[in-house]
Amino acid sequence: MYYPDEKFLNQLEQVSILNEELVSKWIDETVEIVKALLPDSSPFKGSELLFNLAFIDPESAPLGRWMGCYPEMKMDKAQLTVIPDWSFFLYQLYLSLQIDGMDVNVLKKALLDQSRLRIGITNDVFQPYAPLPEGYSMLRHHSLMLFLAVEWLPEESRKNWQEICSVAGRYMANYLSDFPNPLQVLTEVEDSAAQFMRETASASCTKAGLVKLMNISSVRETTQLYFAATCFGIDVLSKAFLKQARDNRDEWLKNEIENELIKPDYLNAEILSYLQGGYAVKV
Repeated sequence: MYYPDEKFLNQLEQVSILNEELVSKWIDETVEIVKALLPDSSPFKGSELLFNLAFIDPESAPLGRWMGCYPEMKMDKAQLTVIPDWSFFLYQLYLSLQIDGMDVNVLKKALLDQSRLRIGITNDVFQPYAPLPEGYSMLRHHSLMLFLAVEWLPEESRKNWQEICSVAGRYMANYLSDFPNPLQVLTEVEDSAAQFMRETASASCTKAGLVKLMNISSVRETTQLYFAATCFGIDVLSKAFLKQARDNRDEWLKNEIENELIKPDYLNAEILSYLQGGYAVKV
């Protein structure tokens, strides 16, 4: 029988409440960066990139407490709809990322310093304006936005998440390398998690629901693979950046946004290169 770590969950609850002042601050700090990232072909190039900010009860959110922020475009103006309490989401990350090689102290520190809340908001400042294809992938296309949000963090927090994503990257590389078609497996991980989160949105809104969900082995496996895969995508881009860009970061990033992100198969080649590059550590 699974029971939550009440002490750590209580700590998360104390740091996971978002308010309009804090979220607006993060949005304002990110908008100028996003303006500079927009390609010349973007219809929003040179505009003010205005945002509406709204808060919503998790019971009314499409995915309950599985997702903290919902970005969308309304009449050429971005809207971020945010649930105020992210403790459930952070606790799921805590459970899912306790994998081989993970320094739990680093993980706890990264979850308690509000940096993951900041990642969740700032990556979604870019998403409504990003040149994305129809039906884009959360584990491939969205990885670029998460990679950038990690890059925008203060140095200590950035290093913590880079370490976490590196460990998760090795974990997922180890898992995927056992399959003849790892890209298909990654798609199945994404699709399975999306369906599961829709089906359990209501249960995610209560602590009793959390306990019930975590006592189902298939739930634990689904969430662990999905959240590890989101970190895997960040690490794939980190390794690709180090390999391809190094001293020419701006040109690499410009090409990713202007020419690569719109492609339906974005990041596939980098994922395969990552899997072939020795990052999977067999045990």
